Formats: sequence, C-alpha cells, structure tokens
Amino acid sequence: IEKTKYDLIIMDFKMPNMDAIELIRQMKEKDCAPKIILISGRPFIDKIFEEQGLSGTVSAFVSKPFTHTALLEGIRKVV
Repeated sequence: IEKTKYDLIIMDFKMPNMDAIELIRQMKEKDCAPKIILISGRPFIDKIFEEQGLSGTVSAFVSKPFTHTALLEGIRKVV
C-alpha cells in the first residue's frame, strides 16, 4: 500500500494477520485513501466502523453470503 496507489480495494473484514479496521487505520496514517468495499458476515458492520471513529472510510458494505450481482452493485456504487 505504501508503494502503490489503489483506486479501489475489495477486502474481507477478517483477514489472516489483521482485520479491516487495523488495515484502514494504517492506510489513513500513510495518507492512502482508496475507495473500499468491505465484505463481511457480521451484522451491523457499519456501526462497528462508526464506533471506531472510521465513519466514511468504507464506500460500500457487502454482506456474506453474497452474489456476484451484489458485489457488482457495490462496485457500481463506488466507481
């Protein structure tokens, strides 16, 4: 992320070495602000981001299980 600027990142909330909250915090610290589509099976995931002071950092939320159509709708929303 430090070396390459991305326009759009599609990520799962839970990843092997960190969660999306930690990755987004690191991106903010490095002044990297791509549009983010977050995929999660957690209900009310947007509220978790609000509680963490990260409102507005995720452009679209896609709930698991998701269809290709739902993912494409999320992409269309942010592009």
